[in-house]
Amino acid sequence: MGPAAWKPAWGMLALSASLWAGQQHAALVTVLLDFEAPHSEASVAALQQEAQRLLGEAGIRIQVGMRDETPPSAVFEKLLLFHMKGRCAMDPYPVLFDERGPLAMTYTSNGVILPFGEIRCDQVKISLKRTFTGSDYQHGDALLGTALGRVLVHEMYHILAGTGTHTSHGVTRECLSSEALRAPSAWIGAEALARLRTSPVP
Repeated sequence: MGPAAWKPAWGMLALSASLWAGQQHAALVTVLLDFEAPHSEASVAALQQEAQRLLGEAGIRIQVGMRDETPPSAVFEKLLLFHMKGRCAMDPYPVLFDERGPLAMTYTSNGVILPFGEIRCDQVKISLKRTFTGSDYQHGDALLGTALGRVLVHEMYHILAGTGTHTSHGVTRECLSSEALRAPSAWIGAEALARLRTSPVP
C-alpha cells in the first residue's frame, strides 16, 4: 500500500481547491466512496466506525458518504474520494483467489499526494479470509468492514499527513497482515499521530 502515480482511469468528482486547502482549521473530513459493484451496508457501517475510532485520537472526525448519492452542489470542508474496486461484501463461503496485489493505493502528481485513492475490496477479502473459520462467515460483512476501515485509514494517513513514508507500528506501517486486518484491536502509532496533529491538513 502507498502512493502511486495518478492515472485518470475512472471518472472523478471535480474538486474545488478551496474545499481541500481553504479551511485548514477544520477537523471534519468527508470521505466519499465510489463503488464499482454491489456492496454491503453492514460493511460500510463497520468501515466508518473503525475509521472514526482510529482517527479520533488525532482530532479528526469522519463523515462517510456515497459518491453517487452526493449532489454536485454539495460543499465540503475537507473531501477525499476513494474508488472501491471489486465487490465490497463478504462471500458467504470460502473462495480461492489469486493472492497477489496491493490492498489499496493513493495517487500522486508531481510528487504531491492527491485527495484520491483506491481500495481493492477483493484483495482485502483474500487476505482476511486466511484467518476465517466456518463460523466467521456469519458476520463476515462486519469483519470485512472493519478491515476496510483500517485500510482506509492507512491511505488517509498518506493524504492528510502529506507523506509517502510509513511508520514502524500500527495501521500506518508498510504492510498490513491478515492478522492485523482481523485483530480484535488496532491503533495508529505515536509517530503517525504526531504527523497528523502537526500537519497543515487538517
